[in-house]
Amino acid sequence: MFSLSALKKIRTTVDEIEDDISIVEDDFLQPIQSHSIAIKIRLPSGVKKFKIKQTESFAQVFESIAAMENANENDIFMFYGDKTVHIYDSPHALGLTVADILDCHIGSQCSMSSASVNSAVSAIKDQMLLQIHLQMKDNKNKITLSIRKDEPMEKLMRDFCHVTGKKFGSLKFSFDGETLDLSATPESLDLETDYCIDVL
Repeated sequence: MFSLSALKKIRTTVDEIEDDISIVEDDFLQPIQSHSIAIKIRLPSGVKKFKIKQTESFAQVFESIAAMENANENDIFMFYGDKTVHIYDSPHALGLTVADILDCHIGSQCSMSSASVNSAVSAIKDQMLLQIHLQMKDNKNKITLSIRKDEPMEKLMRDFCHVTGKKFGSLKFSFDGETLDLSATPESLDLETDYCIDVL
């Protein structure tokens, strides 16, 4: 048991500690998903601001620009420096801040025909999409699967398991003798179309 004087000392100490505690704003504690950012985009009609959540895709922004500029969404090309901004990108994924300005070009205003724009879009998608061969050690047949350069290798591994009926996690995937990490991407591994991955 504590004496009355000991309890008073404890209470005084607790009061002093409580005085030193500062309350942090609730906004600081909210996850990044709920934070919005005002993105500036340089359009043919001038610079416009679009409010978007940090982790939200640019789909609605592309839709809004198409309506504002009386254009088809497929005719819209957006760039952040030398990077192409895709409809599935988010401000967080691109590392955008309020100080950044994106450039937007409309296909018809770049004197491109609709066919040329569709061809350009297909070319961009084709550059992003790789055809990778996977071969099991005990089988000479190769299975060819598609993966985007920015997708995790886990997708390719799961697709292979689905196609072959193998259990995910029971196989080892390697490239140039190195075991592949699930989160690695073809881009981080410098993979190109027609490269072969060994499956054990």
